[in-house]
Amino acid sequence: MKNLINRRIGSYIITAVFTIILFLFFFHLVSHDNKYTNEQPAGYMGQFQFSCEDLESPMFLIDGWMLSVDGHKETETFIGEYSDFSYAPGGTSPFGKATYRLTLDCNDLPENGKILSILIPEIFTDYRLYINDQLVSETGDSHIVNFNMTGSTTLKLETENKSHYYSGLYYPPAFGTSETIDKIHISRLFIYTAVWLSGIIVAILAFVFYIWKRREKIFAHFAFMCISGLVCCIHPLIWQINLSSPFFYAVENMAKPLMIAEAIAVTVLAGGLSHLKYIKVIYSCLICYALFEFTAVLFIIPSHPEFISLHGYIVQATGLMCWLLLSVIAGAGFANTKNFQSILILLGSCTIGLSVLWNILDNNLFEPIYTMWQSEWAVFINILIFSAVIIIHNGKIVEENKLLNNHLEFLVEKRSEELTTVINERKRFFSDMAHNLKSPIATIHGFISLIQQHNIGLDDELCGYISIIKNENLEMQKRVQALNELNSFDRIEEPPELISINRLLDQVKKSNAAGAEVNGIYLTICRLSEDSYICAQKEKLLIMFENLIFNALSFTPAEGRITITPELTENQVVFSVKDNGSGIDPEILPYIFDRFYSRRGPEEGGSGLGLYIVKLTVEELNGKITCDSEPGKGTEFVITIPLADS
Repeated sequence: MKNLINRRIGSYIITAVFTIILFLFFFHLVSHDNKYTNEQPAGYMGQFQFSCEDLESPMFLIDGWMLSVDGHKETETFIGEYSDFSYAPGGTSPFGKATYRLTLDCNDLPENGKILSILIPEIFTDYRLYINDQLVSETGDSHIVNFNMTGSTTLKLETENKSHYYSGLYYPPAFGTSETIDKIHISRLFIYTAVWLSGIIVAILAFVFYIWKRREKIFAHFAFMCISGLVCCIHPLIWQINLSSPFFYAVENMAKPLMIAEAIAVTVLAGGLSHLKYIKVIYSCLICYALFEFTAVLFIIPSHPEFISLHGYIVQATGLMCWLLLSVIAGAGFANTKNFQSILILLGSCTIGLSVLWNILDNNLFEPIYTMWQSEWAVFINILIFSAVIIIHNGKIVEENKLLNNHLEFLVEKRSEELTTVINERKRFFSDMAHNLKSPIATIHGFISLIQQHNIGLDDELCGYISIIKNENLEMQKRVQALNELNSFDRIEEPPELISINRLLDQVKKSNAAGAEVNGIYLTICRLSEDSYICAQKEKLLIMFENLIFNALSFTPAEGRITITPELTENQVVFSVKDNGSGIDPEILPYIFDRFYSRRGPEEGGSGLGLYIVKLTVEELNGKITCDSEPGKGTEFVITIPLADS
């Protein structure tokens, strides 16, 4: 119980600290990146007077505009005072035409004038901008207008609203030198592009995690929340490339409640509150509200402009309800979870809720100069939070993999030791068994030979049985001999060493030349023109060549030839061991490397392990061996072994 209370207190402290930091950040935006708090001259009654000194920083044409709606008498206004024409003097409908007029005066202009720029803000209707009665920009043109101000200059902006709930000029234009205007333009373009690129990457990662983590819903909801937030952030880019349209505004209005719905879903899953049934109802209602917003902006408002006022109240009320819902659900989530990653995600949801509340409270009091709106900062903060969650998650995976690898290495080492012990015990067992069987097998063989030599009271049937016993005894001798050979091979424990191929072949020739000469066979062993090296156990290589030569001697007639030829390829040496003996029948060729397989009869000796040991030796060196034979013409073994690293 005490731990639960401490956990809740800790979560609430983290939330409080984060909320205070976020509040201070938003307050900093309002104080230092706000067109309405920018230090500059104020306009009055259609006049905006300034000096060249004021042009050192951007100015915003907020006050002093003279507004005429549908040809009625001009009245002074500030930008944003009337959200639609129906509130303005002489206005009866949100739809219609309006003219904004403002005269710029500078007391200390140079004689030849000064090049200045105007940055036209996002306008939701058709417009035409005139400077001194000359048309300089209209819907679809560039949004930065440069002109040479030589004296009193009159700006006239004509707008015509046919479908949007915002009428006329809702955001103030920026005014100043081309350098200051370009700074605003580039800064906002850079920030929004960075947010969009990072958001797309994080959304893709969220979908990847959703698939990878076996359909964990929190990743899918976060991806949709991220995409919805990015749609809400794309309006400056859409405005810059002149793609603004009623359809886009409808999609943007729909994306806002979708983002909040997904934020609520993420909050519920991160806080472990998915058991609450009413959450699904809230989520469904927000999805329906998003569809309503799309329909209202695209169809209802254009045909029923009187609905705009009610629509505004609905948007405000829904925003307050969403903030309240996010706060309550996030608070319950903080009390219910102790996972640090979940706490981070809950803080991200709090950011969205606070930004919704802030945008309602500072309506017509804030518009960013160089950066973004609070709701857009909330989207970016959530992108950063999810990136942190991914980093933490991957860090845990790396740590878990490291622990797992260490555990696996321990288990492998332990099992290797156990396996080595078992193998050594097996070797000792077979060695002892071969040694102990050798004497009784030899004794049986001696008694059988004695009985057969003296033919003591043996009839034909008994002689047949004696012959069977003798053949089985010879087979047993052969198997014991094979065990001895295999034990001898296994007891080779010398470490691998660098071996000169030419010196190895010289030693092979020296060791086997006498045996070939006794059998009347020509043994030819070639050398490399340029020596190279392999890393192996030398004794096993000598046994390998000895077995191959012995095998060839057994099936090659007198005056025959055995030739060993080495050849270097890229990183390998290829040995060819070729004879012109009797060859191997195609039917038995696939079995010649099998253990205990031999073409010799019991009387001829041979353990059936020679080629098996050859194959073992080659495979230990990561090499390969093949055999090509034609009956009556001879056999060729081709052995490929990797060269030693330089």
